Amino acid sequence: SPAANNWTYGSDGIAATATAKFGTVTVEYKLSTADDNAYSQVLPTNAGTYTARFTVIETSNYKGLTATDNFVIEKQTVTEPTIESKVYSGSNQVATVAQSGLYTVTTNAGGTNAGDYDVVLTLTDSNNYKWSTTSEAAVTLTFTINKAQLTAPEADATVFTYTGSAQTYVLLANDNY
Repeated sequence: SPAANNWTYGSDGIAATATAKFGTVTVEYKLSTADDNAYSQVLPTNAGTYTARFTVIETSNYKGLTATDNFVIEKQTVTEPTIESKVYSGSNQVATVAQSGLYTVTTNAGGTNAGDYDVVLTLTDSNNYKWSTTSEAAVTLTFTINKAQLTAPEADATVFTYTGSAQTYVLLANDNY
C-alpha cells in the first residue's frame, strides 16, 4: 500500500513508497492546497503539508490505479537564546544576544535604570523554522537590569572629643558614593 512519511525540515527527506503487483509505480508530490496540475516527481524540501500521488498506468494487461497519501514536513524548532541579566551601572545597557543565522535582533534598546526591557528576535525563515515557545515569527524575551548592591561605608576609628566647635566625620570612599 502507498505510504508517505512525515519528517522535519532540514533532515533528509523520506521519499514516498509503494509497490504494485503489476506495473511500475510513479510517485509525484504537491502542496496539499495546490491544484492537481502542480504535481512533480521532485521530493519537496520546505515545511508544509503535501500530497503524494501514486500512479500505475493502465496497459492492455491490467487496469491503472491512482492513490494518494498526505504527509507533513514539520518546521524545525529554534530554541530561544538565554538572555543574561546585568547589574545597574549608571550607563545604558543592552542585552547580549547569541548570534545566529536563524534569527535577527529587531529590538534591543535596553535601558539605564534597573528593571525589565524587551528584546525582540525575528526568524529569518519563518516558513521553515518556528520558535519553541510561540508560533509567531517574532519572539519577545526579557532582559533584566538588576539593582546594584551598595556597600555600607566602613567604620573608622575616629573618636571625637567635645571641643565646643563643629567637627566633621569623613566617610572612607568606595565605588558606590
